[in-house]
Amino acid sequence: MSNRISTPQLLISEALEDFRLYHRAKGSDPKTIRLLTTTVERLIGLIGDVDLTSVTASHLRTAMVTVQETPVRTGGLPKVQTVHTVFVKWRTFFRWCVEEGHLETSPMKRLSPPRLDAQILPALDESELKRIDAALRSPGFVTLRNRTLVFVMLDSAVRLEECAELRVSDLNLETGALRVRKGKGRKERMTWVGSSTLRTLGRYLRAAGVRGDEYLWKSDTGGRLTKWGIRDALNYIGKVTGVHMHPHKLRRTCALQMLRNGADIYSIQRLMGHSDLETLRKYLAQSEADVATAHARFGVVDRMSTTLKA
Repeated sequence: MSNRISTPQLLISEALEDFRLYHRAKGSDPKTIRLLTTTVERLIGLIGDVDLTSVTASHLRTAMVTVQETPVRTGGLPKVQTVHTVFVKWRTFFRWCVEEGHLETSPMKRLSPPRLDAQILPALDESELKRIDAALRSPGFVTLRNRTLVFVMLDSAVRLEECAELRVSDLNLETGALRVRKGKGRKERMTWVGSSTLRTLGRYLRAAGVRGDEYLWKSDTGGRLTKWGIRDALNYIGKVTGVHMHPHKLRRTCALQMLRNGADIYSIQRLMGHSDLETLRKYLAQSEADVATAHARFGVVDRMSTTLKA
């Protein structure tokens, strides 16, 4: 079946420009638009800026193999997740071309995505949390700010960019409610911190002297602490404690610890700002010890001991 439709020739680059305009009008996140754009531009670099309707599944398979086998800057091959992302973005682009009437069918339709191996994404364990806590008890503004920063990220599960955008007015010091104005996909949501974090926040706010609509995080020179400054602060804590610190690691730790403490997955999903449970599942990869503990508490035969005799 021909993939051609009764329209003048349309180059991939021309369709891409329409695709970008569509997402800008839709209000898509600028980072999403950039990623979609660069990924399709990469395809153009691999197969040429050809007539959109001339692109075949064979062209795309060859391009995908090239992506998989081209070394990255560090010298090794790209991660499977990276290749998978390229596949998904190409598929998104060609699906849009079908929806817009530029194509009858997507040439990606016959391609299968790269298989992703099941990953257990690391979270901080109890000993690491204790080392971080001990390292952030010395006097001084920077240490207090860093302690508050870790507590807020660990307690509320905010993303790095969300944390950097927080303003004092987003925080309710009575309830612990925290308004995330610029969440992923430009979605606003509410998250919370507990009483211990609130007490630390109170001390930090008095020391920082920030109020109202001012940004919450202050640098050691008195200016705003950007997301890069937050990342540097976490890296510094990691060097001091010997613990690998990453913003998303704090987020994963929040999700996993809440699950262990008895929270239901739907509440965790809302707190994290996930649109589906599949995304959350990657954050809740439990250890064998977690599963063994769950079985010890909820094992079927042991809980039926009143009616079953060994």
